[in-house]
Amino acid sequence: MSAIEIRQPSFAELPGIIRLRYMVLDAPRELPFDPVIRDEDKDPQTIHMAAFDGSSPVSTLRIERHIDYGPYVRRMATAEQYLRRGLGRKVLEQAASLAFEAGVTQLTLHSRPGSEEFYERCGFMPTGEYNEDDYGKYPKMVRAIR
Repeated sequence: MSAIEIRQPSFAELPGIIRLRYMVLDAPRELPFDPVIRDEDKDPQTIHMAAFDGSSPVSTLRIERHIDYGPYVRRMATAEQYLRRGLGRKVLEQAASLAFEAGVTQLTLHSRPGSEEFYERCGFMPTGEYNEDDYGKYPKMVRAIR
């Protein structure tokens, strides 16, 4: 394993980010792989952050402008072999710092089942509201950033 670097990925690195998201978030649900780079990923206001081991992305997230929630943390994923090393927290903190520099004071997300404790350790608080789909119930969580 080489040194882990946390930084904003280039546009050319987005296909690797999309593959990581798929492996962590969608493959366990047996969803088909979709390599399309979405409009949210192309939006210049979207903040991407990732941890790279060499040239391979191993943890990632994006903060996008959501019509209902404002700055919204989405598609956070860390490769299984890199879990519990603090990478997710570091990626989140780097992205939150960039968001704050851009004038953001609060982040919102909907936590996947089983991830609530991680987000609470990162300063997010549950609001008591939920989104629900065929795969689970997702608590809405918010965090002030300074």
